[in-house]
Amino acid sequence: MASYYEILDVPPSASADDIKKAYRRKALQWHPDKNPDNKEFAEKKFKEVAEAYEVLSDRKARDRAGQHPSPPLPAPPPHTHTFPTGTLGPCSFK
Repeated sequence: MASYYEILDVPPSASADDIKKAYRRKALQWHPDKNPDNKEFAEKKFKEVAEAYEVLSDRKARDRAGQHPSPPLPAPPPHTHTFPTGTLGPCSFK
């Protein structure tokens, strides 16, 4: 996945105003209503643009994004263990 800066097509040194303008431009470009022939792809891109703007418009989050240009990976699903029942017989601890 591209960095938030690449998604909005702005440099890391962009001002808050530049980020806002880039967001508006990209949001219009990828709005699903503007892309009726490819609505699913446009919706995906529109969400990426919105996420990039949300992060880059927040100063603290933007500083973190500058340190790590790509968004973080999603957390893995919780690990679950299943144990067969009845194979070892009853257990008792004393």
